[in-house]
Amino acid sequence: MSILARARAYLVALAVWVVLVVIAGDPPKGGTYSEAVLTFGRGVGYLTGYLLLVSVVRALWPLRSSTADPLKLIGGGMTYRIGTFTGTTGNVSKLAVTQTSGSGYVTGSNGLVHGQMTINSTTTVHDQFFLADPSGRQQGFQVQGPDLPLGNDQLVSAAWTTVRGKRRYVMFVNHNTNTVIYPWLDLARLALGGLVGLSVLWALLSGFFLLLGGYVVAPFAAFASLLVFGIAPRLQIRMFRRSASRPLLAALNAEGEQTQEIFAAQAARSAATTAPAMPPPRPPAAPPSTPPGWHADPYTRHERRYWDGVRWTEHVVDADVTSVDPA
Repeated sequence: MSILARARAYLVALAVWVVLVVIAGDPPKGGTYSEAVLTFGRGVGYLTGYLLLVSVVRALWPLRSSTADPLKLIGGGMTYRIGTFTGTTGNVSKLAVTQTSGSGYVTGSNGLVHGQMTINSTTTVHDQFFLADPSGRQQGFQVQGPDLPLGNDQLVSAAWTTVRGKRRYVMFVNHNTNTVIYPWLDLARLALGGLVGLSVLWALLSGFFLLLGGYVVAPFAAFASLLVFGIAPRLQIRMFRRSASRPLLAALNAEGEQTQEIFAAQAARSAATTAPAMPPPRPPAAPPSTPPGWHADPYTRHERRYWDGVRWTEHVVDADVTSVDPA
């Protein structure tokens, strides 16, 4: 995340936090807690609550590819560098993993039903394939979730970024079918920028210490803010698909067109080198009644050519000069 973007997120969170503190007012005094405990609780609660708001603001920051640099992805308060690869698919395979939980009814020995259990199943599709570019380089891909509509020998572009040594996919473009696939699970992780764990920690701390400082509703407000992390990914990905991914999509389409041209040129050169050589044209035959001698060149390369009574020879004449036609 750039310094300017980070400062903007902190300032927005600070403004919201000041408004919330002003609205909340002073906590009730007295009770079983001393004034020192109340002050300590409010101080720590304010700090952790502010950090929680910073995480929420950063999670709501739009997920988008940069217009100035399409291979730069911004989301979750982070900036990622995008890697791309375009080539033809090979060894395309799918693996469907189904997880089932639950059962039916629970009955006793007397046949009476004592309870009911439901059965739930979830199927996850894992796609595996290779991409080979015109230079012969290959890369393998393993993608979980989106069920990519791919076949062998199709031109496909892949875009991803690496987070903590693990590849997170951003987009796949099938240039043969003009299909764009957005891996929802990886995009959701990028949109949140790894903020969920920290936000849960800030919510626990701010809720506890603000409650200690006298704000009874603080835990409910803190955990209600965590709902943002359930809503934000859907909103971010919807906006990313509609407009925010256009610079990256344009770059992948241009890369696909360039790769397709290279493949076509390679195929044309291969066809030219492997095409069988054309046999030499058969010499035209003279009428059987033509006597041996000099006659008009049937190949039209010279003025006259010598006919020996059986075939046209290599002896030719141009401007009354006799020569030999090597062809």
